Amino acid sequence: MTSASEEVKPRQHSWQHVVEQLQARRAGESNADLEEFEIALQRTMRPVNPPVDFRDGLRNNLAVAAKRRYVGLEIEASQSYSQGLLVGATLGISAALVGTILYLLLRPHREPAEDTL
Repeated sequence: MTSASEEVKPRQHSWQHVVEQLQARRAGESNADLEEFEIALQRTMRPVNPPVDFRDGLRNNLAVAAKRRYVGLEIEASQSYSQGLLVGATLGISAALVGTILYLLLRPHREPAEDTL
């Protein structure tokens, strides 16, 4: 049995240490090895291109945002939807509570039957 001080701790490398290891590996490899790896990577990975409509829309939106910022207009997210939702929920719950209280107060009271044993 090992004590807590003798437990094996995993090695934690800093990013700098990892970069140094990768650079040392790369220094030992020839250009031919790197070219083979690059070719294999190009065969395996396909380039990703966004749809033309997305790129055009993004370009237009960025142009509008740049113009507004240049003019001094800032676009802020509208909070009216979330505020309206909160107010609506509050009013709905309040109406339900008032309705329940009125029902309980105004409902006809039934007299208990005298014949029950």
